[in-house]
Amino acid sequence: MIRKRFFILLLSSFFVWNTLDAQSVTPAISSKTNSKTTKEEILIRRKMLDFHQLSGFITLGLWLATNLEGEKAKDSLYRKSDEYAKILLLTRPEYSNNDPLYSVSLFQGLDQNSIAATYFLFKDPANNFPLYFALKSNEEWEAKHSGSFHKQLAYSTFGMYLLTAGLAFLLLKEL
Repeated sequence: MIRKRFFILLLSSFFVWNTLDAQSVTPAISSKTNSKTTKEEILIRRKMLDFHQLSGFITLGLWLATNLEGEKAKDSLYRKSDEYAKILLLTRPEYSNNDPLYSVSLFQGLDQNSIAATYFLFKDPANNFPLYFALKSNEEWEAKHSGSFHKQLAYSTFGMYLLTAGLAFLLLKEL
């Protein structure tokens, strides 16, 4: 086994070195003889570089803010199906007979660990499966806090990233 691995290592290093030796030298870039860089062009490119750097820092700040708001939104996620399952549980008071999980699932706060829809299915699977399937087929996650603000921050971060990248491409002398 060790001999086999050593052979594979030796063979792969042989191919890597042969590949590196086979690469050709890149030709020198020829500059146009009639293009002269004027002072105005340099000042314009310098100003664009300053704008590029400023927009890069703004993009970084927006990215960090998006991550922080995303963490807040993630902590407040809940499933819409559990919200509707609580309403269905209220219509079935017979499930509460000697079952403490009925109270837990009904009065538990809406969060990622809510068990209302699952409890509704397991209480009477034969009758509740169509309703459970209807709840889960169009299941959406909602955020109680910061969900829309996180989305707006993400869009503005992407827009600033496009602006920063656009300025970087405009900085090139020959596009």
